[in-house]
Amino acid sequence: MGKKQNKKLANDKMAEAGSSTVINVPMEEFSSNPPLYSSKTELFPPLNIVEFPEQIGIIGTGDFGRGLATRAVAHGLSVTMGSRCPEKRLKQNRSDILHEVDLTTIERCIRSSDFIIVALHPENHDSLAPLASEFDGKVVIDVSNSLEGTDGSFAEKLSHMLKGAAVVKALNTLSAYALASETLGQQAVSVCSDHPVARRITMDFINRLGYLAVNCGTLAGAKKLEDRNRQLFKGFGYGTMTMCILFVGWSCYAGWRYYTLRPTYTNNEPPYDWYMMFSEVLSKVFGDVSVTMLALAYIPGPIAALKQLVWGTKFKRFHKSLDKFLAMRKALGLYALLMAVIHGIMFIFLMSGAHLGAWYTGKSVMIVANLTHPIELDLDPRLNWKGQICGLLGAVAMALMGVVGITSIGSVGASMNWREWQCIQSHLGTAVLVLSVLHVAIHAGPNWVKFKANHWPLRKPTQTAFLCMMLPIFTLILKLIVICPCVYIPVSRIRKGWERGEKYVVKSSKPERHPINEETSGNEVQIVRL
Repeated sequence: MGKKQNKKLANDKMAEAGSSTVINVPMEEFSSNPPLYSSKTELFPPLNIVEFPEQIGIIGTGDFGRGLATRAVAHGLSVTMGSRCPEKRLKQNRSDILHEVDLTTIERCIRSSDFIIVALHPENHDSLAPLASEFDGKVVIDVSNSLEGTDGSFAEKLSHMLKGAAVVKALNTLSAYALASETLGQQAVSVCSDHPVARRITMDFINRLGYLAVNCGTLAGAKKLEDRNRQLFKGFGYGTMTMCILFVGWSCYAGWRYYTLRPTYTNNEPPYDWYMMFSEVLSKVFGDVSVTMLALAYIPGPIAALKQLVWGTKFKRFHKSLDKFLAMRKALGLYALLMAVIHGIMFIFLMSGAHLGAWYTGKSVMIVANLTHPIELDLDPRLNWKGQICGLLGAVAMALMGVVGITSIGSVGASMNWREWQCIQSHLGTAVLVLSVLHVAIHAGPNWVKFKANHWPLRKPTQTAFLCMMLPIFTLILKLIVICPCVYIPVSRIRKGWERGEKYVVKSSKPERHPINEETSGNEVQIVRL
């Protein structure tokens, strides 16, 4: 049999196996080609089922197993749970779900269904080795994770132990709380397996539970799924570090500015009282950090655009530092929103008189006793023009920043098309930066123009409000440069694939591979949004 006929026969039989029936293809028919859809060297084990059954088995009665059973029962499935000590689990009465399902031994649970979910810790997988023959022809889902790095995935190790079963990696990105809750909305669940039929059946099961199943290919991708859960707030590490450095730096400078430098230009007046550090001074610090981080979130875009303009191509890789800077823009923006909210709340407390007796220093007015006519003191508590304009700009900026922050959530951003997402993240975000700069300028600007011979040179450049505006203004200048026609037009052409000078074709040095398993080359294309 020729190679072309050999490949055609294999493709036809694999397509038939993935649609309705299971076919055990002899190894001789794959003698000249690598096995399709599989990272193993052996054949796919024959399965006892070709469609998702209504009866499932769950090995393990821990939090995850009970949460999964609760979800499955709520969606009309029949569940059998296996435990090492079923009588003891019933007596402990940890969950009502154990009384609603068929709770039995692990061996009977395996025999009760052809669709088994192993909800055990990875170190307990070896306890299934004596029952390996019971798993033959069954679909086995591994949901395990580990907080420590390992060589290879637990799903691949389980597949090696249960040779007669079709092992699938899935559901490991969900928590027990998410499984038991019906209010978290639809979540994407990654599924990977070497067996195409088992992968399809598992995806049907996940969709039945109300989730969105995502096909992630063969079991070789299970390691990435397990490593994904070991990461804590991926992409927020450098952003968190930047926020902490800025907060400590601005706090130290504000302490020096208001408690050390201030008496030197105010005719030896006493500095702020020490307790004001926790309210009035820190309120300024939160505002300064918010404006600074917002500027840092939008400055990498113009820098990257100008670098592409200088290079004349978008196919050249940025420096690692700029790559990391671009990757942490989401974290910087969300932290800027957090700092702005705290600044706004603290400012409201400082402006409110509801807790005057407890939080504010009392003031009194003494009237001379020998006056013969009454004295009327006219007190107008309304805000002046500066306060009203400053408050309006701050409120609008915070509201728009909240809109930008909400669209940064994955589920929200996924529901928007590219043009809508760019409009909010880029254009509306730039408007927030402009409003923030105007808010700070109107708040502190009138004090900058007051001339007093003894302290004017020190008042303007040392104020925190003045210094925190420098980076945002520089960012806005860069964005103005980028949107100029002389810069915007060539940058747009570059991002559409145009290159300055002679064009070239990148050829992959990798050897040819089977069409099914063909991978793309390692050339990277960077897209930077203004």
